[in-house]
Amino acid sequence: MRAKKWLVIITFDIAILALVGMFLCFFMFKNFYEIWYDIWLAVFGGATLGFIMSLIEYYAEKRSSMERFYVEALSSANAFSNVECLIINEPIELIKNCIHEEDTNKQYRKMSENLSTKEIDDMGWKIEDKARTAMISFLCNEKGMSIEELESQQLNELYNEKIIQCREKLHKCLDSYLKILDCSLLGDLSNAIGNLDFIFS
Repeated sequence: MRAKKWLVIITFDIAILALVGMFLCFFMFKNFYEIWYDIWLAVFGGATLGFIMSLIEYYAEKRSSMERFYVEALSSANAFSNVECLIINEPIELIKNCIHEEDTNKQYRKMSENLSTKEIDDMGWKIEDKARTAMISFLCNEKGMSIEELESQQLNELYNEKIIQCREKLHKCLDSYLKILDCSLLGDLSNAIGNLDFIFS
């Protein structure tokens, strides 16, 4: 569309220049009137014809670009409407701490398999359960129970069930965000926007 736009502008400018040249020849350079007037008249006629044709092509290209932009915008809107929202009733900071604590403890256990207790102590590695304890306390309060009323296995099941649910929700949410970042989707929309190069906004 940019090429069609500049073709319209250039042919219009040449037509105006030729028209000015015709008037100058007619009123100021009467000695060279016939030759230059004919030349400028020919340039004016060709430029006017080119301007009309390029203007028709410009509006046809403009319509096509607007249709493509509309289609790509609808496609992007549909993709954004399918984004999974992260809806968690528990405090986000508590969930984040629990997931981080679990992943860190898992990494520590894996890395310390071939190390002695002394080496582990020297590195300062320690299995933490502060976030887990806080989450269990929160879940018990939410259900109107105290930690002492439940057995250790029940507490573990309660905690693991909640963390698994939160992880699944988080993964679905992240997967939907990654789909939005697909280069083909945003690239097509960006190209469609880039083609909207109008003479007048």
